[in-house]
Amino acid sequence: MLSLFEMYMLTAFLPKSWQHAINEQLVFPFNRESYEQSRVTHPNLEGEIDQVLRENPRLRITGYVIFVVVLSGNTFLIVRVWRALKRKSEANY
Repeated sequence: MLSLFEMYMLTAFLPKSWQHAINEQLVFPFNRESYEQSRVTHPNLEGEIDQVLRENPRLRITGYVIFVVVLSGNTFLIVRVWRALKRKSEANY
């Protein structure tokens, strides 16, 4: 599960068009309802978020720092679980 989460988090380094395509493929099977109202009330939400991040470099840097901390923590947990499983399998032999 942690590995899947890690792979999903790494999509943040891909171009935005790829991120949206991956997100649509992952969310669509679970979300069959249409939320057209939200698109009408906020038709350019992504553009607004991008504009705020461009206008506030500190906010963008803070977001990247939080992302890197979470990504590093997840990687650390994957390594710890991997090592624990490896030690456990070696002890059984």
